[in-house]
Amino acid sequence: MAVRLIVEREAEIEAFKKETYYKVGADFGFMADLFKIDGKQFITLQKIKLFDGEYSFSKSLFITQEQADKFVGKLSKDFVVAQVGARETIKTPLPAFTTSKLQQMAARRFGWSGKQTMSLAQRLYEQGHITYHRTDSVNLSPKAIEGFRKFIGEKYGEKYVAEKVRVFKNNSKNAQEAHEAIRPTKVNVLTIDTADAKENKLYELIWRRAVATQASVARLSNTTVILKNNNGEFKSIGVKVNFDGFLRISGDKHEDQLLPELVVGQALKSKSLKVEEVTTNPPPRYTDASLVASLEKQGIGRPSTYAPIISTIILRQYVNREEGKIVPTALGKATNEFLAKNFSDILSLPFTAGMEENLDLVALGKLDWKKMMKDFWGKFEKEIKVVEKTAERVKVATESIGEKCPDCHDGDLVIREGKFGKFISCDQFPECKYTRAFRELAGFNCPLCGKDGVVKKTSKGKKFFGCSDYPKCTWAAWKKP
Repeated sequence: MAVRLIVEREAEIEAFKKETYYKVGADFGFMADLFKIDGKQFITLQKIKLFDGEYSFSKSLFITQEQADKFVGKLSKDFVVAQVGARETIKTPLPAFTTSKLQQMAARRFGWSGKQTMSLAQRLYEQGHITYHRTDSVNLSPKAIEGFRKFIGEKYGEKYVAEKVRVFKNNSKNAQEAHEAIRPTKVNVLTIDTADAKENKLYELIWRRAVATQASVARLSNTTVILKNNNGEFKSIGVKVNFDGFLRISGDKHEDQLLPELVVGQALKSKSLKVEEVTTNPPPRYTDASLVASLEKQGIGRPSTYAPIISTIILRQYVNREEGKIVPTALGKATNEFLAKNFSDILSLPFTAGMEENLDLVALGKLDWKKMMKDFWGKFEKEIKVVEKTAERVKVATESIGEKCPDCHDGDLVIREGKFGKFISCDQFPECKYTRAFRELAGFNCPLCGKDGVVKKTSKGKKFFGCSDYPKCTWAAWKKP
């Protein structure tokens, strides 16, 4: 199902039509953005339906530069403060990490794959520094909570301890909660002397998130100012942290965005008016973090399977990683096309989530596995027999290089993807077995010999850079020089 999510997202990206729009801002030493014209919203939120949910993006009323320039040309530099609103908001800490949330945060913060995160967490667990790292629970043990609250009071002061013990509720209906959330086993250990740099990075992430759950709330002041000029209304929002609370422990950065003291009716002169061109962006490709989040949202996968799901589909060449994004290969697209066409009821989000739920019930002894398999297999076996007789073979998309095959002279040479990346072969395969290496130029010269640098892949699908004159030159690196 993960492959289908990735393939469908790629199709949604290709189908998305980019559009240009224009924003208008006024500089007073602080920025205020146009948000209404004649009382009508200037920026509107657009939504499109995706395979796994909705995607939102903004557009404005100005779709040409001329519209924006014409509007700005009617404005003077004289603005009047129309409204000033201030309110205090309270920010609360997030629960301690579950497996999926840990993988997502490590991917965003450090760029790590789920497999790498789980490997580091395994070592921390085996060394006794953290609790079990395969969990879907957000709960902490009473003893751990008591220890966290005592530590916070002693290190930061009693005002940083939450007024009441903070308990979190798991919103996932599929959560088994066999283990508590991931937390440090010793709250007074902030750095592990025997751990390497990456292990300590992950440990600190876990420590801060878990301990912060029992810290007091952060209090922020939000100020909204609306300024008028002609028929336009401009808005600016200021934020000030009055009390950092748990933010001091969690390490989450929250910089103040201060506005000057203003009163209704006050006149202000803008330093300048700015028109900014903006292009709407298609839905983003999945990263390790966003793919795990989507799987979890759909009820697919469990704490022990998120990392293996991603590593397996990469190993089998259904997808590749490109600059931190997960992109389907031609093989992945062809496989998804065949399965979605012939087994649409099975290769679906509801069916997969339902099967996961049934397996959970089997594990809990609440559902007979024989009955579950009988209900599934009877229908599935019939579908297989029909597909075997009627299905057409799906061809993996290839790219022609405009050359005839030098062996058979009938076929055309095409670019294919294999275990070690792209290669050139005859389109008459398997009748013709001709192949040769494909060199994907990387846009730089080898730092050792000066020949062209090329893109290569390991047997596990990880991209690296090498020299086109290999094996004479053995230079290689993970990053471009």
